[in-house]
Amino acid sequence: STASSGVLFNTLGAPLASTPTCDPANGNPCPPNMTNSGTTSAPQPAGLVSIQNSATLVANFPATITCPAGHFAPGTAASNGTCRRVSYPELYNDVFWQNRSFYIGVGALGTGTTNQQNLVSLYNAFTTTRAASQSATGACPTASYWDIGVRGDTGPTNHASTVTLTPEASILTNITGYAGGGTGFRANSASNPGVVSQYCNGSRVPPEFGGMGWQVPPGISDATVPNPIFNLTPAATVDEGNNWINISWGPLAMTNPATGATLGNYGLTSTSPAINYITPTNSSTTYTAAPSLDFFNDLRKINNAVDVGAVEFGAPPGGSTFVTGGPLAFGSVPLTTTSAPGTLTLTNSGGATTTGIALAFSSPVFSRPAAGGTCTTTLAAGASCTINVVFSPTALGLVSGTLTITANVPVIGSPVTLTGTGIAAVVAARLAPATWNTTANRGVTLTGPAQLFTLTNIGNVPLAVPTQSVLSGLNAADWTIIRLTSTCGPAGGGQLLGQTTLAAGASCLITAQFRPLTTEPLNSLSATLSVAWAYAPLAQTGTQTSAFTGTATGAGLISISPTSGVRGTTVPVTLTGTNLTVATAVNGGTGVACTITGTTTATTLTANCVIASTATLGAHAVTVSTPTGASNAVTFTVLGATIAFAGPTPALTTITADTTPKNGTITVSNTATGATAGPFTFTANPGITP
Repeated sequence: STASSGVLFNTLGAPLASTPTCDPANGNPCPPNMTNSGTTSAPQPAGLVSIQNSATLVANFPATITCPAGHFAPGTAASNGTCRRVSYPELYNDVFWQNRSFYIGVGALGTGTTNQQNLVSLYNAFTTTRAASQSATGACPTASYWDIGVRGDTGPTNHASTVTLTPEASILTNITGYAGGGTGFRANSASNPGVVSQYCNGSRVPPEFGGMGWQVPPGISDATVPNPIFNLTPAATVDEGNNWINISWGPLAMTNPATGATLGNYGLTSTSPAINYITPTNSSTTYTAAPSLDFFNDLRKINNAVDVGAVEFGAPPGGSTFVTGGPLAFGSVPLTTTSAPGTLTLTNSGGATTTGIALAFSSPVFSRPAAGGTCTTTLAAGASCTINVVFSPTALGLVSGTLTITANVPVIGSPVTLTGTGIAAVVAARLAPATWNTTANRGVTLTGPAQLFTLTNIGNVPLAVPTQSVLSGLNAADWTIIRLTSTCGPAGGGQLLGQTTLAAGASCLITAQFRPLTTEPLNSLSATLSVAWAYAPLAQTGTQTSAFTGTATGAGLISISPTSGVRGTTVPVTLTGTNLTVATAVNGGTGVACTITGTTTATTLTANCVIASTATLGAHAVTVSTPTGASNAVTFTVLGATIAFAGPTPALTTITADTTPKNGTITVSNTATGATAGPFTFTANPGITP
C-alpha cells in the first residue's frame, strides 16, 4: 500500500482524494508519516482494511440494529454495536501474511540522464529505508508489513480509529494486539504458514528485462505554472479518481516471463503449522463457521479438523461420497427427554449411485428419530440427502459416541463424532402476576377491568396443560375468564386457540375480567385463578394459582326509614347508603311507586312512596337504579287491614218441602283490626233476603 493519491500533489481534485494535502501554516496539519512540505505519503494497511460507515448510511439505519455474531467488538453489545459505525468483518481461520506497506517520498537527484529531477522513491513503511529492488519477478525482499487495520490507524499496533478488528484462529505476520483465543476460539499464530510459493508485486517491467533507470515518467500538474523541475511539490497528471496515473505496478502475469515458472502457489506444504490447526475441541466456533469445501472445491472437515486459510492440505477431490455437518454436539439435555435433531448431509459427488447405505450408532442414547431425514439405502450420483440424529440421555454427565455410515464405497467423514450431556430434569411453572387487585362498578359487564396472565414453563422439560384454567372461591361468580383471548389448555368453550404443551421457556395466556354482580355488597370480592400442568415421564402434576381481590363500587344502600307503610297511603322515606348521588330512581317492588324528592347527597336520598291498595303485603326489596345497574336491596314492609269473618255454622231443619218461603237467622260479625279497619259489604249466592 502507498496511499499516493492526493496526499502528495496539488491537483484540483486532490482535496477529494483519500488524504488531502497538508498545509500546517494555514491550519491544515499533516497526517502521520508526511513531511510538512507534503513530500511523503502515509502508509496504509496492505492486507485488509475496514472503513467507517458513511454518514448517509448511518442516517438511514433504524433506531436499533443488531450486529450479527462476530461483527461487533468483544465485550460490547450486539444492539447498536460496532457494525453500526464501521464495517466490522468476521475474521475466522484466515491467513494474513507479509502484506507489505510502503510510502512514497522524494529521493535525491538522479544520475546520468536523470540528473535534472528528484527521483520519486518507494520506502518501507515506518522507516527511511528505500524498498529493496526485486532480483526476479515475484521475489519478496524484506519489507515493512501491515496486515490488517481500520482507516484512521497509523500503524499495525496503532488503533487511532478507536476500532480494533478481532481475528480468531488465524495466522498473521504480527499478532501484537491480536492474540485471539477465548471460549470457542483458538489463539492466533505468528508462525510462517509455509505456503508452496509466495509472490510479491513489483515493477510492471520485469527485472529480467533491465530498464532505463526510472519507472515513473516525469509529470506535472496542468494547473501549475511555470512548470518546475520535477519533484513532489507540484502534481502529476491525475485521472477522475484523483490517482496519479503515471505510477504503475505489476507484473500482471501469473508466470515468470523469462522462465515460465508459476509465480504464486498458496497451497500448504506438508510441514505447515496451518494444517489441522482448527478442531471442534480447540476452536468450536470457527470450526463450525468453516465451509465444508475449500477454495478448489475439495473436501474439508473429513478428519474433524480444518486448516487455516482457503486451501486444505491433502484434501481429497470432491468426486466421492462424503458426510458433512458433523460433529454433532447436542449440549445439555434433561433426563427423560429427547434433544432437538441434529442434521448431517450425505452427498454423492461421484458419477455412480451409492448403494447399501447403513447407519450404526455406538451408543443407544443416540438414534435416528421417526422424522429421520431423507436418506435411504441408496443415493443417486450428484444428489444429497439428510440424516437426523437425536440424543436421549439416560444418566447424568457427558456422553460421547459415533455414527458410522457405510456404503458400497467409502464414506468420507465417517464416523461422525456425537456428544451430549445429561442433566437433571427440572419440572416447574410460574403463573404471573401472582395477585390481581382491581375495582369495578357493580353490574358492569364487558367493560369491566381485564388482566392478562401468563403461564410459563420455567423448567427444562416440556409440560402438558391438559385442562383450561378455572375460577374458584366465595366470589367466583363476580369474575370471568375471557376464553376468546386465552390459550392455556385445549380449545373449546369459546377458546379458539389451545396450547396443551409448553416447551421449556414457552408460555400460554389467560385473560380474566372483574364483573361484580349488582347483588353484591360494597366490599372486597375474592377469587382464585388456577391452571393445572403435568409431566408424565416423572408422574408429576401441579397447579399454578393467582389470587384475585376486587372492590365493588357504585351506589349502596344501608337502611330505609320508616321500614313499613300501609296500603293505600303515601309514605315519605329516607334511604341511607354510599355513592347515592348516582341514583336515578327508587324501586319499591309491585304496587309501590317511589319518586325521588329533595336533594340527594352521597349518603342520603329522600323519596315519596305511593303504596297501592292492592300492593302485595309483606316485605318488599327496595333498590336504587344507577347507570351501571341496580344497588343492593333494603327491606320495606307493606301493611294492611286484617279482615276476619265469623258466624254460626249453618244448620238446616228438615221440613216438608213446599213453595212457601222459609225464614231463619245467620249472625255475621265484622272483627277487622288495623289502621284501615271499617265496614264492609258481602253478597250471597243465591240471594238472601234480610
